Amino acid sequence: MTSTKQRKNRKRARIALGPVPQIIGQIPRSYPRSPEALGTLITKELVDIWQSILSEAERHDFPQQLTATSVEKLDALILKQAETLGWRLGLSPLVQFRFSNWDLDAIGPTLFAQYGKAVAKAARRLQGREPPPIDDPQLYQVKRETVLEIREVRWTRKSRPFFVDNKLMSGKVELCVFRLFSFDKGRSFQ
Repeated sequence: MTSTKQRKNRKRARIALGPVPQIIGQIPRSYPRSPEALGTLITKELVDIWQSILSEAERHDFPQQLTATSVEKLDALILKQAETLGWRLGLSPLVQFRFSNWDLDAIGPTLFAQYGKAVAKAARRLQGREPPPIDDPQLYQVKRETVLEIREVRWTRKSRPFFVDNKLMSGKVELCVFRLFSFDKGRSFQ
């Protein structure tokens, strides 16, 4: 039979992280050859992202004094990164240290279950059975630019037969019309 205190600890709310950079997008495509080198690289990126999501007060005392909230943020970050990086995240010494703490924590089994589900999700994403997340803050800008480029290409494909069939415009005039309709004011075509 579990006590009330244990039940409260088990139901501790998981910190909801907003959009955070994905480690898989930060590390170079040619992974380091040794697992230790890859683990070190993952740890460095994980700590950088972790520091960016800490509050000002937590960041001020960061390496010397960790609060319960900052450790919960690290756990939430580990679970979120596991959804894209998968089993490779376990190569990080920092993640291994947190695993050893989860063994002793009252909500440890819940965290391990969530980690397992996240790794399974990463495997489905790598196999192409599930789309990758688009919650990396850097991807929002790329998405905006890509959507504009796709709209421009779609517009030229739709309009080109009209201009060519009617022979109304030469190539230079068509390019000017294309520039006029496809760009916002103040943006130049390069």
